[in-house]
Amino acid sequence: MGGAARRMGVSQSAMSHSLAKLRAAMDDPLLVMSGRRMQLTPRAEMLLVELPNALENLQRVLVGDETFDPPTATRTFTIASLDYFDFAVLPTLLAYLRQHAPRVRLRVERASASTVSRLVAGEVDVMLVGASTSGSAIGAMQNSGRAEAAASPARPRSVSTGMSNLW
Repeated sequence: MGGAARRMGVSQSAMSHSLAKLRAAMDDPLLVMSGRRMQLTPRAEMLLVELPNALENLQRVLVGDETFDPPTATRTFTIASLDYFDFAVLPTLLAYLRQHAPRVRLRVERASASTVSRLVAGEVDVMLVGASTSGSAIGAMQNSGRAEAAASPARPRSVSTGMSNLW
């Protein structure tokens, strides 16, 4: 349980609490001990297979089936980040956009305490923060050398463009 909690960036207690809520909601243990390891129950295996499609269908119903076509897109994306992003990623990202999405524009702003609420509200499209979720997420990026991105749920799904290799 501890390893899963670390990968999710939460405490072991929070992970156990979330699992207890899922077990109650599903009326199934979902995970059972098998020797020294946890094993998925048949119900959990079925959820693992079916849930991604169900969530994608729900998103399509709620948001619509908007697609993002980089060569013809003309929108402006707002990215909230720290100076580290400007130095480490922005030059490569701009070169990539010039080649693959020439009419897309970026608005880069400093991440702040209000960025998460603005992200949820759809006012910010992407937020880049430090890979560590403990302590100050905004300060962690400069110390870790790694970044994670969070995208606004109000934005349409984008086509995978291979930009993950930018960082």
